[in-house]
Amino acid sequence: MENLLEQKIKDVAIENSAYIEFFHHHNVDFYCNGKLTLKQALQNANVETEVFLDYAQSILNETPRKYGVKIEEWPLDLLADYIHKTHHQYTEQTLVELKSEVKTFLKDHENQN
Repeated sequence: MENLLEQKIKDVAIENSAYIEFFHHHNVDFYCNGKLTLKQALQNANVETEVFLDYAQSILNETPRKYGVKIEEWPLDLLADYIHKTHHQYTEQTLVELKSEVKTFLKDHENQN
């Protein structure tokens, strides 16, 4: 885990998207200051490294989520419909979140050009 603290924060975010939720919640900048180490980025956001390491450990300890049904036994049309609906719901939600992030990013950087 200590090795994780020396990685660039952008690489940590890319490696496991679950960390992005933590970064957002604690206002840890991982996109503009992506070249900083995770340790430096946490310090800049006044977040104790132990708080992040505890979170990271909890992610690693999570039981993988499994379906309560055997989707491999579904007919292909049902499986295709499920994937289509699930993907669209996820995409719509993600696009709303991304739009907000892009607006914030552009507002923060509008005077830098």
